[in-house]
Amino acid sequence: MKLVLLVLFSIFAINSSYASEKKEQFQARMKKDLASFDAEIERLKEKSSEAAGNAKDQIDEQLKKVEVQRMTVTEKMGELSRSSGDAWKEVKKGVESAYSEMKNAFKKASSHFKK
Repeated sequence: MKLVLLVLFSIFAINSSYASEKKEQFQARMKKDLASFDAEIERLKEKSSEAAGNAKDQIDEQLKKVEVQRMTVTEKMGELSRSSGDAWKEVKKGVESAYSEMKNAFKKASSHFKK
């Protein structure tokens, strides 16, 4: 009986360790992606400063949306850091959704330069 419990505990520990490792990998990838994305946001801000009139207003409005979405991603990443066990998988979905919305807002803002 003790051996069975020991084996089950070991399996649980390995699974928990594996889940944690995947969480850490996801966090590392997201941090890298966000750093690259932040650089893209800065480049778009520089381009925006060169725009004029109505186009500049539209771009700046879209950039504000991007920044709001960026803050949402940061908040979700904080939730992810605080999550444990298998709960992080649900939080991961929220991070991915917020990241996707941020990318869409960025595409909309940067589309003004592709015209």
